[in-house]
This record gives sequence, structure tokens and C-alpha cells, in this order.
Amino acid sequence: MAVKLEIVWEGDAPGLQEHRLSLGAFGDALTCLLAALRRIATNIVGAAVEGETAEVGRFANAARQLDIQIEGIKGNCSGFTGLVSIHTPQGENMQLFDDLPQAAGMQLLEAVESESKGTLKNVGVRRYLRALPIGVHRQVYVLHQNGREFKR
Repeated sequence: MAVKLEIVWEGDAPGLQEHRLSLGAFGDALTCLLAALRRIATNIVGAAVEGETAEVGRFANAARQLDIQIEGIKGNCSGFTGLVSIHTPQGENMQLFDDLPQAAGMQLLEAVESESKGTLKNVGVRRYLRALPIGVHRQVYVLHQNGREFKR
């Protein structure tokens, strides 16, 4: 089931003071964020199906179907609200991983928190944080669903 991810960046990076999101400044970082989320999901799937080698490729492919779709740009600050969801190919049933967006999102935010404190946790998240433009001084991340906050 899909969950919402809200990210707010504050600082003097390009566009932030004007409450805009610069693709030139944040594009690489957003690509790294998605890659980190998908790697985390792949690891979750791998742990769930350990020993079932005939199915691992198919399940790992399901993890790669995880996406962050931007629903809106935060108007009073700079950031976005996105939907973390999994899109299984037509005709495939991946009910086993219905909670994959939430589980991967939780691990992503835990890794962001650890990495931002200097504790090595996830190389993909570290790449994302390094790819953020110079001038981002504060970041806020929230993962929630239907008014229920999972992680801030």
C-alpha cells in the first residue's frame, strides 16, 4: 500500500529562498534518493525470500517497481509531497509485498537520520545526502498514511 513522503529543505541553495524546487540543483539528489529507496526495498525482498532462489529475481524486480511520484511542491517552503508506491506489472500479484513502500520508506528515513548524524548506515542514502546542493541547512522528512505518521 502506498505511503506519503514529505521532504522539506531549507537554506540558501538555488531556488529555496524563493520557495521553488530547482531541478538543476536537486535533480541528481532526487535520482540518488530513488536509487537508495529501491536498494533498501531489494534488500527487504531478498531477506524475505532467502533460500527461494527460483523466485528471487522476480521479487527483486518487484522492488525495482517502487517509485516516488511527486504529488505537489511545498508552497510555503521548498520541498515536495510524494507518494511512495509499488507498481506491479499487469497480471502479476505481489500481495506479499503490499507493505514494501512503508517498510522501505521507514528504513530510508532511519538511514537518513543515522547518516546525518555521521553514523554510517546506508551508502545509497549517503550518496543522496552528498548530492544535495550546497546551501541546504535544514531538512525535514515525514512518512505517513491517512493521517498516521510513521516516521519523522
